[in-house]
Amino acid sequence: MVGWEFPPFMSGGLGVHCLYLTRALASRGIEIDFYLPQNSCSHAHKQMRFIQVYYDVEQRSMHENTERLNPYLGVGVETSAIENEKTVETHWRTPLKKLKKVAAYNIRLAKKIIENHETREYDLIHAQGNYVAEGTWLAGRKTKTPVVWTVHSTIFDQCGEAKPDERLLSTERFAARNADKIIAVSKHTQNTVVRKLGAKKSKVSVVYNAVDAQRFENKARHENPRHPVVLFHGRIAAQKGPKYFLLAAKKILEKNKPNKRIRFVMSGKGELRNQMIEFAHELKIKRFVDFPGFVPNSKLTELYAGAEVFVFPSISEPFGITVLEAMAAGTPTIVSKTSGVSEVAKNIVTVDYWDVDGIADKITGLINNPSKRRGLSERGLAEVKAMTWDGIAEKTVKVYESVLKHS
Repeated sequence: MVGWEFPPFMSGGLGVHCLYLTRALASRGIEIDFYLPQNSCSHAHKQMRFIQVYYDVEQRSMHENTERLNPYLGVGVETSAIENEKTVETHWRTPLKKLKKVAAYNIRLAKKIIENHETREYDLIHAQGNYVAEGTWLAGRKTKTPVVWTVHSTIFDQCGEAKPDERLLSTERFAARNADKIIAVSKHTQNTVVRKLGAKKSKVSVVYNAVDAQRFENKARHENPRHPVVLFHGRIAAQKGPKYFLLAAKKILEKNKPNKRIRFVMSGKGELRNQMIEFAHELKIKRFVDFPGFVPNSKLTELYAGAEVFVFPSISEPFGITVLEAMAAGTPTIVSKTSGVSEVAKNIVTVDYWDVDGIADKITGLINNPSKRRGLSERGLAEVKAMTWDGIAEKTVKVYESVLKHS
């Protein structure tokens, strides 16, 4: 398995997915070598071997438990466009010092996989995300090993309402054409991979994400009826719709001028965090909004449990693991209709991400209706208990078997 992040060296849902999926696969007796960029974080996993590949000095020096920990630091401007097989083969023969960092990393990655394949004899290579597409394909081609690619997010999701980056678009189209099998985390993502990246629909399987419900359920909820909390948690980036959360907050506070008792929390890190703090100032609501920054896993359960409502107004969200986490903590959840999680989670409230008035009304409706909150909380918790990583592993293994059968 080839990835770009793994807890604690992580940014969000991709790292969570890699952690729980590999645990579930390993429990089925599957041997896994997990390749990722070299860093100083410790990775505890009894049944898996980590193989770290040098990326750059700055990333290698990143330490656990720091807010600065960001596996995507500077990656966007260090990516080389991958347009076809010839491009990749050219990179293979180019001195590493002449390549951009991500391309050079992928060549080191491919060489390491090929070297280990001589003794390990890999049955297949599973790529997680787009930054490792070049190295994964190269390793698969030169070892004649089939490649599975899981698509967690595409450039069309990541760019939000802006124009997609042509370099990453080329990489994703290359991966879509050349992977032996593709796993999409939702039908929403499957449609994007087929229609916009050019993959054949017959080789794209949908395997949704899951949640470790017990981890979040064990924490006693502590609601604040006198000062209710409305939570946004995740990567603070355009894709996640943070500006719509703040605009909805302003609408709510304007309607509650006599008693501005509601608190809003925007937790997480991301390229737009400072911009959103400034935006809250511009909207004149900053004193009602907290920006706690990165929240470590040890504090995450408490964060969800302390909120009356969780809001996730993503512009384009392939899935949204944080929604399942909030539901597992018993927190009523409002999500945009464009989120992949809405395909499987039914005990949530959906809204158009751009409908600021609608978001504000639904938040207010939940805060003012304790019985409705309790109903959503109880039904949501029961629902996510059935969404297990063992089930996801079983479906993933079936994809593996279909690939190996035809290889």
